[in-house]
Amino acid sequence: MARRVPIRWHGWVVLLASVGVALSASNLPVGRQVDLLGNDLLMDVVPRAAAGLDDVAVVGIDDDDAIANHRLREEVADIPRVFRRDYLAKVIEAILDAGAAGIGLDIVLSSSVYKTCENEADRKLKGVLKKGRMSGKPVVLGFYPAGPGKKSEFPHDYFLLSVDRIAFLNFDEDPDEKRRSVALSIHGKDMEGRETAVHSISYELAGLIKQDLPSGNSPHMRIDYRLAPVTRYAFWDIYSLAVENNEINESRLREAFANKIVFLGYTFSAEDEHTIPVRLSFASGNNQPSDRIHGIYIHALGAKTLLAGQLLKDVPSGITWTVAAGLALGSAILFLMLSPLKAGVVLGSLALLTSFGTYGLFSFFWVIRVAPLAFGLFIPGAITGTYRYGVQYQQFRLVQRLFRSYVNPYVLQQILDDPDSALFEGQRVTVSVMFTDIRNFSTLSEVLDPQLVVSGLNVYLAEMTEAVVKVNGYMNRFIGDGILAIFGAPNPLPGDGAWGAVQCGLDMLDRLQRLNQSEIFPGIPEIRIGIGVHTGEAIVGNIGCYQKMDYSITGDTANLASRIEGMTKVHKVPFLISEATYERVKDRIEARFVESTQVKGRKEFVNLYEVVSLKVTGSDTDGS
Repeated sequence: MARRVPIRWHGWVVLLASVGVALSASNLPVGRQVDLLGNDLLMDVVPRAAAGLDDVAVVGIDDDDAIANHRLREEVADIPRVFRRDYLAKVIEAILDAGAAGIGLDIVLSSSVYKTCENEADRKLKGVLKKGRMSGKPVVLGFYPAGPGKKSEFPHDYFLLSVDRIAFLNFDEDPDEKRRSVALSIHGKDMEGRETAVHSISYELAGLIKQDLPSGNSPHMRIDYRLAPVTRYAFWDIYSLAVENNEINESRLREAFANKIVFLGYTFSAEDEHTIPVRLSFASGNNQPSDRIHGIYIHALGAKTLLAGQLLKDVPSGITWTVAAGLALGSAILFLMLSPLKAGVVLGSLALLTSFGTYGLFSFFWVIRVAPLAFGLFIPGAITGTYRYGVQYQQFRLVQRLFRSYVNPYVLQQILDDPDSALFEGQRVTVSVMFTDIRNFSTLSEVLDPQLVVSGLNVYLAEMTEAVVKVNGYMNRFIGDGILAIFGAPNPLPGDGAWGAVQCGLDMLDRLQRLNQSEIFPGIPEIRIGIGVHTGEAIVGNIGCYQKMDYSITGDTANLASRIEGMTKVHKVPFLISEATYERVKDRIEARFVESTQVKGRKEFVNLYEVVSLKVTGSDTDGS
């Protein structure tokens, strides 16, 4: 069984660094965006039970084109909206008389618009505002506090002095400009310099019908869009009912507004439109889902969120970071220790469990940051997986370089291209096999220091190997001082490798003369070798098992080549070839017939030829 490559110290450094990168990245803007998108998805897919009683209503002021009463539409056509205070007063009074718990104006009765407030319409509106305050069913006036690049916008003092409640109309704005939350209150100083707090209009109105409003664990409240839609009425329809005062209309108004909080504001065209994180049918009677709604509906949904009794709360940061760090460590270790497939399967399971956990938490109104979890799951694994791949690739390249010293490059490439087929398959081919041997090497090794023997032998084998490789032969193995080389396998050669083998043998003898001049074995002025070559059929392939394997040759051809090399001692010649080899190269070499002999293990006689030299013809240099 293959052993896992041990991870060195720098692997653990990369592991810890990958965890740090993942957790740090979750605090970058991209991490914030992932948090928002993750929470939006949860808001969209996690259901919420109905909130029970519908205590919130919206009265929307539409375009004049939406006024059903033709006479009324002509009546108001020439009156600018900001000067329709008498109509506004009539609707507010009708809603209060119908038993509403309170009204919130998503309209700023601004001093920048109402320079003077002395006409009859203003007095009517002021009287209605005062009536609400005195009856304990207040009208809450909205305002916009100052913000970056924006001036504050407050109601005119003429109206402000008639009420005892004001509230701000701002929403929180996320980087993608979507409205997901609102501050429950803002703090500042009043005109006399005293510290004071002002609530959002959602909080102010919800407090009129529920005293113990939830506060969550954050100064900002997430708006629960799952509570949509909001019951909506058209402003001009309410006005028409109020003008045509009768018992039926009064009953309809009481049914619509009794004991409810009512938000009143503009709902026409693109006025006060905002982008929200989900697509929904936000108002009764509207069946077209949209992610663009008017601010008044967001205020109303904010109030419904408070009245529903359960606010979405943030999971404590300590718990979030602990879980994220655990996931990051797990991801990093998985891809550092396991194969990519196994690590991917385990990581997928972790991701699935994390998704279920996040879903479950949201079901119980707990919101956990998505970015630390997602980044912790995937970034460390990607980093350590890349690191491990890089290390293994370096190890592979090193092994490949070392392996080339043991295996012919052609064989190595075959194994890399098709490992399964390369392992134990054999082939029957016609090749030329060469055996060489140093004369009296045993005696030589007994008289020399072992280190000198090995050193000299390495020099000798290096030269002989170069001679084999030069003609595209395959240096199969070293057998002590002997050499087994194959020509024609694994890479095929012309003429079954006979010409290459003969060229190689003569080159070996030339190289030996140069080696003798340098006396590679100290004190031994000359060494002699014998070379035997035979051409014939043989079985070649990867022979062995998974623990040990050689690309080798078996069969009579190899045995005969070994016997021929042995006959060089008998005839005292350096280079003998068989007739089979001679017939393939006779036109290109100078050779001498030696004898026809019977070698051990064969019944047939073998004709032996001594190779003297190459013929001096143009074919000597064509390499074929």
